[in-house]
Amino acid sequence: MAGASKLQVFKLNGARVTYLDVDGDYQGIPGNPASRRENFRLLGVYLDTPNGAYRIIMFGPADTVELYRAEFEGWIKALR
Repeated sequence: MAGASKLQVFKLNGARVTYLDVDGDYQGIPGNPASRRENFRLLGVYLDTPNGAYRIIMFGPADTVELYRAEFEGWIKALR
């Protein structure tokens, strides 16, 4: 499977948000660099706030991540 990625940058409650959506095949996980994960997806958010930077990541099988994507995005947009 060929990977695809999308990047969005926007402001949210005074914070600069960088939102990354990447799907495809992943090689290596902590503790097992030879492992292979096919058809996985990563949703990553980097929040650059006046109080510091925060990273929030959801990673897993693409179908499962898609199932929870709307709730994840709603949770991010509700942050204060």
